[in-house]
Amino acid sequence: MVAALALFAPRLPATVLRATPFVVAAAVLASCLANGLPAAGGSSPLPWFALAGGAALLLLILDRIKGSRAAGTIGTVLATLLALLSVVYLAWTGKRHELPGIGAVWSLDDDMMITLRYAQNLARGDGLVWNPGERVEGITNLLWALLLAPVHALLGSTRAAAGAIALNGALLVALVLATARLVRQLGGSRLGAGLAAIALATHQATLHWAAAGGESVLLTLLLVVVAQVALASSIAPRTALCAGVLSGLAWCTRPDAIALLAPLLGLIAWRLRDPTAPWRAPLQFAAAAAALPIAATLFRLAYFGSALPNTYWLKMTGWDGRDAAGVAYVGNGLAHHFGFAAAALIGTLLLRSRGALALMFAVLLHAGYVIHAGGDELPFERFLLPALPFVLALGFAGATAHATANARTASADSAPVAAVAATLLLALGTSGGGFMPGTRDPAQERRSKAERASTMIGLLLRENTLPNARIAHFWAGSAAYFSERPGLDLLGKCDPVIARQLAKPGLNKPGHNKYDFAYAFSREPDVIVGGAGGNATLQILSDTYVSPESPQHGYLAFAHLYSARGFPELFGRCSKDQIGTPTRMPQLVGGAGTQLAFEWAEVSRAFHAVFVRHGSTRAKPPADWVPPRPKDSP
Repeated sequence: MVAALALFAPRLPATVLRATPFVVAAAVLASCLANGLPAAGGSSPLPWFALAGGAALLLLILDRIKGSRAAGTIGTVLATLLALLSVVYLAWTGKRHELPGIGAVWSLDDDMMITLRYAQNLARGDGLVWNPGERVEGITNLLWALLLAPVHALLGSTRAAAGAIALNGALLVALVLATARLVRQLGGSRLGAGLAAIALATHQATLHWAAAGGESVLLTLLLVVVAQVALASSIAPRTALCAGVLSGLAWCTRPDAIALLAPLLGLIAWRLRDPTAPWRAPLQFAAAAAALPIAATLFRLAYFGSALPNTYWLKMTGWDGRDAAGVAYVGNGLAHHFGFAAAALIGTLLLRSRGALALMFAVLLHAGYVIHAGGDELPFERFLLPALPFVLALGFAGATAHATANARTASADSAPVAAVAATLLLALGTSGGGFMPGTRDPAQERRSKAERASTMIGLLLRENTLPNARIAHFWAGSAAYFSERPGLDLLGKCDPVIARQLAKPGLNKPGHNKYDFAYAFSREPDVIVGGAGGNATLQILSDTYVSPESPQHGYLAFAHLYSARGFPELFGRCSKDQIGTPTRMPQLVGGAGTQLAFEWAEVSRAFHAVFVRHGSTRAKPPADWVPPRPKDSP
């Protein structure tokens, strides 16, 4: 549709061209109302929907009155404000938790809290580790962990997560501006750049992961800046060297960035050739690009004893169903972003430039890598986010550049056809974030409650165990971070023994299909934090996790814990028919004879059961557990 409009709209009557942008603007607003921003996790999302649709409508009006320059500038400014407001909203409503007797505590998405625990230990002088004294690289975002270490040192445990989100907010503003500039470099109009900025600033997944405190925004920004150098009209050797360093930083943020980087680096190296010395500048650039990856690999070998992170062994080895899971993952992402993806393909064909082809090749290569890697367990297809600005830039630049070039009566930067094509693209992509109506994340509040409960468990552990108590976790993020106790990752992300095992047959859930309870129990954990609540009976566990038809079957380990050899004797101490009855389970925190107030006991009963090993001398008996006190209390 966008291509047809761009090709044939110059033949339409002028009155139709003048009216069409406002018709399309109504479609954009309707799309916003149907789908909306991720800030819609609250109970009254309509103001946010209206704000996004109103921004697009304002741009169209300004384009007709003031021209594309004013519309593009104001659109980019509105986009940055929308992005910041959304991140603040998401963070304040989902990442800040008021805990009884403790006050406000900030946390991130649970996997991001693993990274924050590495930063915590580094800031305290214990090294870049999950457990002091155990050098295992259970993270894939080395640079992000290094950046969060001073944040943790400055803000402390209860507010370091807020610092990570604030850092992401600043990076997101830079990313929105960089994406708008990328549209212009590809030949798109200022209006197209402004609309692309709004599309990114209202994109659900991008905003979700910015507020979750992950490395995705940093990685994407570095990639876009490298792409800007690759698409520049001329590349000075010094600029190329800077791009090489930035590409190295992107690799250090996540090594899997190489799929997106390779075509861009190849284009820069090809354009650096000089007839008098054809290989000198490209070789210098290659050396600059390779320096940090080589240094990081040597550091890994020397510090962790492996050239690859432990997450590689966990998620990309010993798993036969990886490619099938990856195809499903990328398929979901494509379905959610069908409008933007189709426009990017069409835009590449319309632009017919070497830069556009390089960007599209990078996107396709990255999608292929994600398929090979098996996708991700976490929501919102975060592994696809680094390619999003390339997709948006190609779509909006293709729509506006081609339409402008074919318009009969328009200035070089403001054509009615460009406005129509670009705003139609925004409507097709669905302004609320590239998701089909009805697929807006319904679990935002549930995730926030889970992160709050995991934080409470961590504080309970810190209060009721000795500093040398070993805690076994399924969720190895917030509970481990706030407990400040040695941890045992039951799912292997921070454990090299489990990570190198074969995946359990039929479990296509990355990072959750390897576990070995015999090995885990041999390490004598004092406490186990289960994956199901203490009020889950054997029948509930079977219906929820064991049945292959259950949506939760990928978390089968949660149920298998209860039948693992040694668990009933050491951590259960009750008959099978008493499982799921907290008052009949003596090793369950919040169970028989508990002194905990309801809210603190309920996190073990209803969220993740906390079991104390019978006879442990490093953890209080469950009936003696008490609520945590603020850290600075006497």
